Amino acid sequence: MPARWRAGDRFASVALRRSLAASPFAGLVVVGIGLVTSWLVVYLMGGAGNLVPHLFYVPILFAAVRFGPVAALSTALLAGVLAGPLTYLDVATGTPQELDRWVSRTVFFATIGVGMAALVRPSLPSVGDDLRRRRTAGHLRQALDAGELFVRYQPVLSMRTGAVYGVEALVRWDHPEFGELEPGAFVPDAEASRMIQEVDAFVLEDACRRAVHWQSLAAEHGRPAPTITVNLSRANLEGSDVISSVRDILRRTGVDPGQICLEVTESMLVEDVDVSAARLAGLKTLGVVLAVDDFGTGYSSLSAIHRFPVDVLKVDRAFLAALNRDPHADTLVGALVLLSRSLGVTLIAEGVEDRAQRDTLVEFGYDLVQGFYYAYPLMPAEIDPLVTAAAPFEAVAVSGGDVGGEPTSERLHRGGDHARGRDDRR
Repeated sequence: MPARWRAGDRFASVALRRSLAASPFAGLVVVGIGLVTSWLVVYLMGGAGNLVPHLFYVPILFAAVRFGPVAALSTALLAGVLAGPLTYLDVATGTPQELDRWVSRTVFFATIGVGMAALVRPSLPSVGDDLRRRRTAGHLRQALDAGELFVRYQPVLSMRTGAVYGVEALVRWDHPEFGELEPGAFVPDAEASRMIQEVDAFVLEDACRRAVHWQSLAAEHGRPAPTITVNLSRANLEGSDVISSVRDILRRTGVDPGQICLEVTESMLVEDVDVSAARLAGLKTLGVVLAVDDFGTGYSSLSAIHRFPVDVLKVDRAFLAALNRDPHADTLVGALVLLSRSLGVTLIAEGVEDRAQRDTLVEFGYDLVQGFYYAYPLMPAEIDPLVTAAAPFEAVAVSGGDVGGEPTSERLHRGGDHARGRDDRR
């Protein structure tokens, strides 16, 4: 593609974004100023006989991009009046324009404006989304400076003992207008704008400082220190400075690296196995624990999972939601216990929301679980008594020996019948 075409594309893209970024009131002001300016320029140049009123296309096209076909047509008709009956052919002599001249021009105005609106309309959603992401990123930066971001922590517990194994750090936004926002409301936009790197650093530093506190608190009561899990975004994992950034935060907070678990999603790993493996290996040298979240969704990574130096696998919550209803989900959830044992990694079931799911996981041999059935994400002060208590949650007898123990082969093979039986009872 020629350079001038690329420059034209960039100019059009910038113009479209800036047009959409204007508020409705500001857009109307721009259209009004454009119409008045176009008329004034023609008048000062001596009339339509000296300067053909092509400048009116500018406010018409702006109205088409910003407001759509109806606004483009309205602006075109108004421009036709200004460029026709209200504009002399020759100002000095007061000679009016011929009727056919300004009527035909008005038709062109309307045709070009409505046609442009129709062409631009398919691009508006994607450009609008891009602008929304940019606005959110800008607001996030202000929120960080204003202290509006904070972190909740959701417990991960052992069903066998009822004790807290660890917690997961989950960022929240105390929005001045909308109240507390969960990550889904702003993290995707932060990821698209690269603002996520600053959000990640904020969460990791908060988690490390909390970890130091909870380690001291647990030691005072003779309890093991909990592991604090922090999500690592794709942008950070792909960044060349991720290892140095994490090292700096670990040193600055004085946390025991073994108390921090960095979590990445399985989909992030399968895109570029070699790069992901290298990044994780570098992080592993810092002494942190590594976890793979949403495990089981990226089937292509099952053959490559042994290449990643991970310590924890977290079963995707979608499989837990389908437990006792989908035989395939039952079979896969059970098989993941066998896989974790063969790999020598810890297995956590994430998204446990009811007793039926818990009972099925117990029968499969799962021990470590996380979900609303046990606890919602809590404020740090609410975690303190859970860290010091020996068994803040109900303990149950789990099948198998170790954490994430082996399910019975009978239970695994009769998954379909078991699931149908559960459905019948409901």
